[in-house]
Amino acid sequence: MTIHIQLYRARREHAKLSRQVRLEQKSPRPDFKRLSELKKQRLAVKDRISRLEAIAPPLTAAAYPGPAYA
Repeated sequence: MTIHIQLYRARREHAKLSRQVRLEQKSPRPDFKRLSELKKQRLAVKDRISRLEAIAPPLTAAAYPGPAYA
């Protein structure tokens, strides 16, 4: 699995955890233990994203497998 795929998946996981944190915070009776765990997970994913970004080569148009845009 390439670094860019790992980055994409980590960013999706971070967004999912952020949504879960927001939902829990908006809850009439938030579960603070769950909220704490979600935030710890989100921080760990953010750290993983930072590490991957540090080693990922920049994407170029030639490396992008999609259609060419002018």
